[in-house]
Amino acid sequence: MAARTDAAPRTDAAPRTEGERIVALETSYQHVATKADIQAVKTDIQAVKTDIQELKTDIQKLKADLTWRIVIAISVMSGFIVAVIKLPA
Repeated sequence: MAARTDAAPRTDAAPRTEGERIVALETSYQHVATKADIQAVKTDIQAVKTDIQELKTDIQKLKADLTWRIVIAISVMSGFIVAVIKLPA
């Protein structure tokens, strides 16, 4: 009898041989991640976390810069409005 390559239950009443059981186990473990796979994913996650932190820092800097630009623009516009109002008619 040839060794089965799938892990499906057998329909006949004969017990599996040791070789058939080993083949079934090996077949079912083909898609399990190895330690190297897990380490690679952890490294990728750490790189993404670093990138996110850098983006957050950049966003905070841009936010502060934009706030100051708005304050300066409002001040200049207020000065123009006051100058226009105080013009002699």
